[in-house]
Parts: sequence; C-alpha cells; structure tokens
Amino acid sequence: MKFEAVPDDGNSPSAAEADPTWRDSLPESVREWKEVTDAKTADDFYTQMGEIRSHVGNSIRIPGEDASDEDRAAFNKRLVDKKIGVMPIPDPENDESMNTLYQQMGRPGEAGQYKMPEIEGLDENDSRVAQFKGYAYKAGLTQKQFAEMLEPMVHATNTANTEVMEEHRAALETLRGEWGLKYDQNTSGVRKLLEASQAPESVLNAMDNGNMSAPELVWLNGLATQMGAEGNPIGSQGDAGSGMLSPAEAELRISEIMNNKAHPYWNGADPAHKAAKTKMRELYLMKAGRDNKVIPMAAAG
Repeated sequence: MKFEAVPDDGNSPSAAEADPTWRDSLPESVREWKEVTDAKTADDFYTQMGEIRSHVGNSIRIPGEDASDEDRAAFNKRLVDKKIGVMPIPDPENDESMNTLYQQMGRPGEAGQYKMPEIEGLDENDSRVAQFKGYAYKAGLTQKQFAEMLEPMVHATNTANTEVMEEHRAALETLRGEWGLKYDQNTSGVRKLLEASQAPESVLNAMDNGNMSAPELVWLNGLATQMGAEGNPIGSQGDAGSGMLSPAEAELRISEIMNNKAHPYWNGADPAHKAAKTKMRELYLMKAGRDNKVIPMAAAG
C-alpha cells in the first residue's frame, strides 16, 4: 500500500512551530524568555501570560526590609484575611499584634464568652469564675486551654478547703477535750466579750457558726477572763458562775485534796465530809470532761 503526503495548509501547530514568525513581532529582549521559547504558537504564549498575570494578581508580596510599619501591618492583615495557614510573628510589646495572634489561635471575642466546663462543686455565678475568665482572656487562652486550666485549679482549691476545714474541726475537738465541761462556759464568755466590745457582725457570725478557730477562742477566752466578762475577778480560775473548771485545773484541785490529809474528804466524822465527797466527784467529772467517772472512796466513809 502506498501513502501520499498531505499538503500543509499552514494552520496546524506544527506549521507554526516550523515557521515561528510570530516571535519576530516581539521585542528582541523578550524573544528569549522561557515563556516565548516554550510556546508553540502565539495563542499558547498569550494564554500562558494571562495565567501568569492572574497568579500575580492573587499573590501576596512580602514587604522588603525598607517597608514601613503600616505596610507590614497591612501585609499581616492580608495573611489573616486570606486564611492561608500562615501565622505572622507578633510583637510581644504590641497589644494589637498580640490580639491578632490570640484571635487566630481561637480565643473568644470577649471574656464572658468562655464556656464553663462541668466541674463538681463549681458555681458559674461564683465571683472567682468571672475573675478567672478575665485573666484567661488577657493571657490569650483558647476555650480548650481555659477548661483544661480551670478544672485542676478548682480541684486543688476544693482539696485545700477540705483540708483546712478538717484541721479546723480537729483543733476545736482538741480544745473541747482540753476545756472539758468548761467548754460551753468559756465559749459563752467569749460571745459575751464580743457583744460587749461591739465586735463586727462578721465576727459574731463566725462565732455562732463555729468558724472561730481554736487559737482565736483561746485568746478571746483569756481576754474574757481577765476583763471579767462574766463578773469574775481578774485572775479568777473559774470558781464563780457555773463553777466549771478546765480538766487541767480540776486535776490540780484533786491533787490538792488528795495531798491534804487534813481535808474533810479524808475524815468521815467531819460535818463537811459529805460536801467534800460531792466536790471531789464534781472535780473528777470536770477533769474527765464527761458525765460519769469512777472516783476513789474517801479514807473514812
């Protein structure tokens, strides 16, 4: 079979390539551009140049070293607006640039927009919560960072408060043991002292609610005793009024009687013997700080 050549009409790309006269119409300095040499036809060249122009129009030029602060700020704004995944390095001393960074990272628009995580024992209306939101916003925390910081802080605070309350209760129980049956008398004297000295309402409430610490009660009880808050003379050991003694004082009184063999307690024939036995029983009760106690029999009954 014999094939015959088809005449070239001059319109095919191969013809334009074989006859690149279209390049002759370009300036000589342009003819060696890669875009020109790679193009097979004038249409190819102009199409390619149109795409380049479109790309340049959508690109963001990086400011040079001589650019003004305004130009740099405009460049950073375009990066943020375009959301192309590039984060400018902020100036730590510039609040505006730092706020832009916080915004990109996901900080809420204002402090009140932080959402509260579900944390046991946390009340959103607590004034401390609003305060922490303000701190978090100023520090640029995201919602996730806010929640992750708040939970351990609340837990640590609750744990500390629980420990403080347990120590408070333990100290009061120790004091109750030291004062024994005189505890109610002493605390009543403290209350009267606070009223007489016109103590603030908050102090009176602390006393009434059991929030007064043991050291404070001891100190105030000493003042009450010295100032005669219950009508006792200064330096009184507690014989007046209800007659209640602290366990330590009751023990001293018992020792005095036990060491004094001339005391009516030891003489069954003494008219005061019965009263002495009653007094000894009361002293043992006050020493024990409870309602019953086995006491030794007198030498003479």
